[in-house]
This record gives sequence, C-alpha cells and structure tokens, in this order.
Amino acid sequence: MSHRQWLYDAGDGQGRVWHDVPEPKQHLRQGCMYPKTGTFIGCHPDQVDEFNEASKMAGVPTEHTPEGDPVLRSNWHQRQYERKVLGKINKQDYM
Repeated sequence: MSHRQWLYDAGDGQGRVWHDVPEPKQHLRQGCMYPKTGTFIGCHPDQVDEFNEASKMAGVPTEHTPEGDPVLRSNWHQRQYERKVLGKINKQDYM
C-alpha cells in the first residue's frame, strides 16, 4: 500500500515541500466584511444630517461618513436601511 503525500507551501520559508496531511482549506471570505460603507447607496455630503435623521425616524439608526456613505454594521442592517430608508430591495446582495 502506498503512502499518499501532498505538495504545498506551508508558509514556513522552506518553499513547496511534501506533507503527510492535505493543505488546510482556504475560505474565500476570510474575516468579517462588516462594518462597511455603502458607497453605492450614499448621499451628497450636504445631505448627511438629513439622512441620519431619516434613518432614525425609520427605526434603522445609521451613521454616515463625511462623504455621505452609510456605515452598515451587518447584512441585516444593510437590508433594513435599503428597504426602510431608501425604499429599495437589493436581491443581489442577500446572503
């Protein structure tokens, strides 16, 4: 019976060498992507106070950067902001 080995770079500075265990799986998304700014749903810098107040009134308190981009804390927060404040449903961004 043959012994199976895997060739990969373990990151220890030795380059690609043979290992007895398979390479650890790399996930496509590493870490968390929130909080993030929503440049695509931002407002003009002059309207930041107006949008802050509108999001509070809609029940989705959201802070905006000085450039007018909303700071979204989670996927749920993003969906609620888009639906209640902007009146839009973004079906492509659902997870």
